[in-house]
Amino acid sequence: MKYFNRHFLEQLAQGRLSDKEKEEFRLWLKKAHHKTQQKWLDTFEKVQTENVNIDNIPDLQSPTFQNQKNDFRKWWVAAALILVFLTAGVLYFNLEPSQQIQYFSGAEQSKVFLSDSTEVNINQNGRISVLYTKELRQIELEGEASFKVTRNENRPLVVKTEEINTTVLGTEFNIKQSNKGIQISLKEGSVKITQDGYTQKLEPNEKWFWDRKTNNYLLLSFESADFKEVRFENEPLPDVLDFLEWQYDIDLQYDMRQYENCSISITINEMALKEVLDVISFVNKISFNPINENQYVLSGRCN
Repeated sequence: MKYFNRHFLEQLAQGRLSDKEKEEFRLWLKKAHHKTQQKWLDTFEKVQTENVNIDNIPDLQSPTFQNQKNDFRKWWVAAALILVFLTAGVLYFNLEPSQQIQYFSGAEQSKVFLSDSTEVNINQNGRISVLYTKELRQIELEGEASFKVTRNENRPLVVKTEEINTTVLGTEFNIKQSNKGIQISLKEGSVKITQDGYTQKLEPNEKWFWDRKTNNYLLLSFESADFKEVRFENEPLPDVLDFLEWQYDIDLQYDMRQYENCSISITINEMALKEVLDVISFVNKISFNPINENQYVLSGRCN
């Protein structure tokens, strides 16, 4: 069987299959026994996530098929496999399973359409786990993804990221996780963020940040939905510094007590980092002393 050898797995992993070969594989996979499907999923994901050499993967055993038309597990495993293998394209998923199904984007961004027409764009190396029932729409996210959620007031969608839940009825938003924490930006509609008794509702053009290290929250309103410009009007300087760490992926080291009573008014758009730091230095008489390309130590006292 041509699908059960290292050569085919290598072509699949490197994206060298034609559209016709992908379709033939998809049709074959839908008929395979769920144990066969799961074996393929485990093998392929091992190659993708652990960089296992193809030559070290043994040929899989010949497949077994089953005739039961209503074998539910066969269908949901097949759906997960098809999505994992064909991430280069646009995927449509039309089932409403009661089991969780995982989608992994790999090295390329993946677009997924769920059964309610909700669109999920998963960024590189991102992963979602989807659970849809008659009462519930739930997605667990690792990494970064953008969502265009089909409105359903009777069945809100909940996106789980670590200990933070984002609840939506129908909207367009983005969630990004990093070592620093989590940021959520809203383009349309509204979302509600909850964490251990904390609740925050977002409006369009707002971006919310949670700092993992300090457990602090920051909410900013941008000028438009492209999130390219934000205006600070007499805002606490530490809030602006927090935003800079997120926006430019830098680490600013300073004594919070020294700057907690400082404030600043500044508009930040697509400016280079040096330009922003120069403005803050001039206005507040603060020096940003570089340790390396991404780390700075602050010195001086603000006006």
